[in-house]
Amino acid sequence: MSIITDSVNVLSSKVNDVLPAELGFPYSRPTKTAYDASSTLFKAVISDEELLEAFLRNPLAKVIVNDVAEDAFEKGFRIHCTEKDIEDTDEIDEELTTKFVDYFNKNIKLPTLLSYKLARLYGYSLMLVGFDDGRSLDKPVKPRAKPIFYQGIDKTWVHEILYKKNPDGDFLLPIKIEAYQMRTDFIASETIHPDRILHFENPGIDMLKTGISALLPCYDDLTVIKHVTWGAGQTMWRSGNQMVSVIGPPRASADQLDAIDNAMTDINAQSAMTFPYGTVFEAHSPSGLNPAPYARIPLDNIAAATRIPLSILIGAQQGALASSLTDQRDYASTLTAIQSNVITPLLTKLFWALQKAGELPYKKFEIVWENTLTMSKPEETLTEYRAALTAERTFDLEQKKKAAETESATQPELTTAPIVQPVAAEIEPQYGPTVPEVPVG
Repeated sequence: MSIITDSVNVLSSKVNDVLPAELGFPYSRPTKTAYDASSTLFKAVISDEELLEAFLRNPLAKVIVNDVAEDAFEKGFRIHCTEKDIEDTDEIDEELTTKFVDYFNKNIKLPTLLSYKLARLYGYSLMLVGFDDGRSLDKPVKPRAKPIFYQGIDKTWVHEILYKKNPDGDFLLPIKIEAYQMRTDFIASETIHPDRILHFENPGIDMLKTGISALLPCYDDLTVIKHVTWGAGQTMWRSGNQMVSVIGPPRASADQLDAIDNAMTDINAQSAMTFPYGTVFEAHSPSGLNPAPYARIPLDNIAAATRIPLSILIGAQQGALASSLTDQRDYASTLTAIQSNVITPLLTKLFWALQKAGELPYKKFEIVWENTLTMSKPEETLTEYRAALTAERTFDLEQKKKAAETESATQPELTTAPIVQPVAAEIEPQYGPTVPEVPVG
């Protein structure tokens, strides 16, 4: 008995020494995978290259960066004259709107839209305004110089932003930019004066005007969606058909096992395989996992981080209801904030320069953006009805108020007799007459 046992143990040890080198998977032991506990799915720092890759390859990132910027400009704007000595400005507003919008659409819209897209992607971007003043880009602009071209500049082209500081190197308040140092491998000019730059910023909490990428607050969730999409593909591949496992015959050689292994790695509709006698096939039907509930969690996080309702972010899917009016209003509020806080100040500054150069009429103005809310015809009718009803009620209240004021003004004043206060001695005490004191003794 001991001889047989010893022989089996010796044979097993020799087989174990040979199997990993000759037979391969599944007979060899799996290779130990090194794992660094400090590395996780979510990175501490996201590079500009990774932001660009997300924009190019992730459909939701494209919506957040590209589509939001285009929606902010889609409905356009009009110009309202703010001159105080003009009573009826409707005709002047129409004239100014025609000239401003025409110049904007022909010369400024495309580079402005590109610059804002880059700002949403990287946090900030620049738009170089080329003035016809005969000076180099590192010099201030001559007064009343005429803008002749507009060029969007990627943040990755900027080497460094120089700020105004005191001799000790401390920032001067308020924070102001002194110059932009460019990467000479992208732009021939090494330094650009801030007078020649429109600085687009996607607002964050940074005081140095570098902004924050619109993708950064939801970058981790975008990464999760990428893995969920991959997992959904794996689920369909694995659960769409049965999984087949093959057990080789007892006396199969190493070459035969390798041939079986190679044949099973590439099975398609035209595959025809012949295996050694004794090969056992087993089919398994794995259960699939529905990824939709798990995908909803990062989708909700992305919608919250970007202030884009989910129905707007992914669009109205086939068989689903269109986005609700509430979602559209929320999204319109997001676009209005972008127009007011980011785009309007920059366009106002540029229009002032064009006015001084004689390219646009010189009048005080303000930019009024058209309503970004998109509604169906029934929704528009209902909104107009509610607005008209509100205006009617407001008018009625104002008329009633004016009538009351007129009536009170026409009534004679009523004279009242003076009120005679009683003498203090005649006033009885609150709790009855005073009892005189009786002397003691």
